[in-house]
Amino acid sequence: MTTGNMRTVSAVASGILIISFAAHPAAADTLHVPGEYPTIQSAIDAAMNGDTVELQNMTYTGPDNRHLNFQGKAITVRSVTGLPFLCIIDGEDQDGGVIFNSGEGPDSVLEGIAITRIHSQSNGGGLVISNSSPTINNCMITYCSADGEGGGVYCQLNADPAFIACTFGNNEAASGAGISMRFSADPSFTGCIIVNNNSPNGESWGGGVNIAQDCNPSFLNCIISGNVAGMGGGVSCAIDSLPVFINCKITGNLAAVQNTGGRGGGIMISSGSDAELINCLITDNQAQVQGGGISCDSGIATFSNCTVVDNSAPVGPGLACDSLGILPPGSVAMNNCIMRNGTDQIVNIDDSQITLTFCNVEGGFTGQGNIDADPLFTNPGNGQYLLGAGSPCIDAGDNTAVPADSFDIDEDGDSTEAIPFDLGRQDRFRDDPLTSDTGNGTAPVVDMGAYEYQPPCRGDINGDGNTNQADLGRLLASYGLSPDDPGFDPAADLNGVGAVWQEDLGILLA
Repeated sequence: MTTGNMRTVSAVASGILIISFAAHPAAADTLHVPGEYPTIQSAIDAAMNGDTVELQNMTYTGPDNRHLNFQGKAITVRSVTGLPFLCIIDGEDQDGGVIFNSGEGPDSVLEGIAITRIHSQSNGGGLVISNSSPTINNCMITYCSADGEGGGVYCQLNADPAFIACTFGNNEAASGAGISMRFSADPSFTGCIIVNNNSPNGESWGGGVNIAQDCNPSFLNCIISGNVAGMGGGVSCAIDSLPVFINCKITGNLAAVQNTGGRGGGIMISSGSDAELINCLITDNQAQVQGGGISCDSGIATFSNCTVVDNSAPVGPGLACDSLGILPPGSVAMNNCIMRNGTDQIVNIDDSQITLTFCNVEGGFTGQGNIDADPLFTNPGNGQYLLGAGSPCIDAGDNTAVPADSFDIDEDGDSTEAIPFDLGRQDRFRDDPLTSDTGNGTAPVVDMGAYEYQPPCRGDINGDGNTNQADLGRLLASYGLSPDDPGFDPAADLNGVGAVWQEDLGILLA
């Protein structure tokens, strides 16, 4: 009996020998590199669907350890420990990283590997994904480059890969230094870091991410920081694309290269693209010309519960709309947002449609529920944009403007409910009993901004962060006592009236 197909032999009356093969699935195998196979590609060549190619922790160089092709196989190529900084594919500045171009699906997996110093003379340094949908998990793509687009990754032609917990750092390309996608690619990014990527040319697009030509990517819980390009330092969305960003941080990016470009420090939305950002923090971005945080040029943008603060540019440090008289004006809608980038932060050069409702806007802006007041951030100088006690943004948003949980971020199977978490993965709807509801909807009323105010636990008498039997015991020990009585516990006086009584018990049990 073989380990693959079982062969049976039988004779029939006519004397003809018939050999029949009864198909049995072969057991998945693990192929070890370099123990059993000298190179990564030789192991991939030998692997069958369901197999795993396992790499020992070392640095892999040479032709058959780069320019790797999965050949359409549903296999996993992974490091033995899952730690990418210990298992490195080093291209030594030669062409060819990892290629998926044979219709690979989600069962084609690259996991726990670092890819570095790959240089492409066209598009795609570290990874090229075309008409395939592999899974890339816990990988690092760093110091790769491309003469064209996508120094780290280039996706095209209906590519729908899933990137999970990956880092794209210090890559370089003419556009989309970290990531570039075109031609109906719909990749997803979850828990990824896109940092310090550089597109050095003045007319470059998307230092961190370049999205163009009918692409519909999603970004969930991602950080896009410290990237540089001429247009869209952090992100550029162009040519009829539909990106979605949920619970992302777009911080410290720059749109200013070689004295040209300089628009959309954080994100640029242009040329008919329609971008949606939910629970996002857009802060400390810069643009040399206009749109420090956001540039919308003949695009459509919707911002829900976003915090857009401390961005800078000579024109429109928060938001600039300017289609340069070439394309029709665009539109921007902001709901439940905080915009604090100076009093002249919003500049509408091309008469785009700009609508803000239930927003805290420095310098003011006409719209239902809008205010102009210090949001009382806890520690903005250190990037802490949590709402402090007494913030006018607490319970001041519009419940009806909170988008549906279309990506089911709480994994409860309900994608029609309002999105349940804020940027810090705390409850999106949390009432502060000490704040009057000034927003729209039935309590709890949503806050403005990316972070929902989390009131202290009033029943936490012993300060352990929970309300439980230990707190109840301390309260009951002081029940009916006042400060002059022996055994009075001031921490149990939850309402601060100078006695522990029924109202304190009600607060604890609430």
